[in-house]
Order: sequence, then C-alpha cells, then structure tokens
Amino acid sequence: VLIQSGTQLFVWDEEHGRLPLPLPATAYQYVTGLSINADGHVLGSCALKAGGSRDYFIWRRTLPIPTQPVVVDAGQFTEDLTALSVSWSSSVSEGQIIEYQYAVSRSPSGAQYETVKDWTSAGTATSTTVADLALVPGTRYYVYVKAKNTRNVWSEAGRSDGIVAVNLVCQTPGEAKLQADGVVVAITSAITTGRAGEMAYLEDTARSSGIGVLGNVPSEGTLVSSYGSLTTTADGERCIT
Repeated sequence: VLIQSGTQLFVWDEEHGRLPLPLPATAYQYVTGLSINADGHVLGSCALKAGGSRDYFIWRRTLPIPTQPVVVDAGQFTEDLTALSVSWSSSVSEGQIIEYQYAVSRSPSGAQYETVKDWTSAGTATSTTVADLALVPGTRYYVYVKAKNTRNVWSEAGRSDGIVAVNLVCQTPGEAKLQADGVVVAITSAITTGRAGEMAYLEDTARSSGIGVLGNVPSEGTLVSSYGSLTTTADGERCIT
C-alpha cells in the first residue's frame, strides 16, 4: 500500500508495517506519490518548495539478499566415487528463497575453478545427492551452494569444508596395511608416534598396529585422521604417502 501523509511518503506491508521512502536529495521538501505496482515500486514526484516545479522519480523496491548458505557434506572421507551427498541452510529476512543451485569443484577458492559439476538447480530443496560423478581417489572435493530471492538476486556462494575420495576407509593402520599398493586409504583415528628419517609413524589408539607415513605429520602424540596411497618401500616396509 502507498501512503501519503502530509508531505511524506510511505509504503506499508503486512510484515514490516510503514516504511518511509527516502528523499532523492535532502533539498527536496515536498513529496507526492502517484502509483505503486505489485512489486512495491513507487512512482512519485518531489519539489524544492510548495508550488514549485516537480522532478519525477521511481523508488525501486529491493529485498534483502539471502545469507551465504552453510553447506555440510557427508564427512571427511567418502568411498563412493560416483556420488556426493550434501545439505545446506540459508535464510532471508524478507521475501523468500525461491531457488538453490549447487556445484562441485576441486578448488577451495571458487566453484568456477577446476569444476567437476557445473551450477545445477536444486529448486527449493535443502539437500541433494550429486550423482554421475567420477571422483578420483586422493582428491578433495568441495560443494558450493548459492540461494536466490524473489527479486532473482543471488547470495554469495557458501562452500563445504571438503570431502576426500578414497578407495577404502580404515579404522586402524593394521587394516590399511592389508591393502595392495596403489590403493588410496583413509585412517579415521590414529596417534602420531614420531619419525625416523623421512618416515613418520602412526598407531591406532589401542597401540595395537602402526604404519609408516611418507609426508609431514603433526608432532608426536597428536590424534589425527590421515589418507594417502599405499606403497611398499625398498626394504619391504608398508606405508602411505
């Protein structure tokens, strides 16, 4: 509803009540509303003084942009190399979210880089399973989501914290050592126990099995999750890189 109150102009809606329309410039003193459309855009005029010449303006109604979506993937690792499950949430203080889109990327800095799945509409759903993928073991993937309001304005894209594709998720280093060279494994919970030369070592929390790691690890006694490709050194020691 368009409201004229003396020399002031307002728009009223049932959610926010009476909203004053800002003057195009502070010198204007006399404002007259002429019409309003279903989108809340207002046609009106302003004058510098009573009876003076009038300038005509359109006040365009805008809606708040949806919040950056919070995106949650299925955890640290996935053994499914063909699909990723993801959920998200966003909100907008006025109007509605009318569409979400998602994309999958190998880059943490933008879905437009190293894109695995281009932007795809999810409608108004807040979760999906992205199918028909060909995930590469040992690679981390990020899911991006953006939201659109009823003015067709998109939010900033939100991003998941990343999920690593592996051939097998193992509970202990001992289970990982049973796999063949070249298999990409994840160990969900292990403790660092120091290093010898280039090789660092992990043990399970019960200290019943261990495995070497070719790569950087945190200081001794740190609880970690780890992933890498299994290999056998020249002296026959099993390790992950």
